[in-house]
Amino acid sequence: MQKNTHHSTLKQSDIVVVVPAYNEAVYLGRVLKKLNKITTNYVVVDDGSTDETTQIARKFSKNVLVHKQLFLWIVTINMIQWNWSFFTRSYYQDRN
Repeated sequence: MQKNTHHSTLKQSDIVVVVPAYNEAVYLGRVLKKLNKITTNYVVVDDGSTDETTQIARKFSKNVLVHKQLFLWIVTINMIQWNWSFFTRSYYQDRN
């Protein structure tokens, strides 16, 4: 069995784990160490942390993106849209 390293190259056909992080320096190293045993196909998305989150993520992976709270807003908006879509679909199905 070949051991994973953190130098993988992501291809378009790969399944990729997204690890959102905001001020997670305390836990992120342990999480990424365990994740590296399973897969190296992941991207850490740092949402503008003010601690050492970005530096720790870069010790484990070259796939680190840093945003200023962007990812959190995208996830929130998508969840609101999904919930609204689900609610309206269920509401109209119950009426018919």
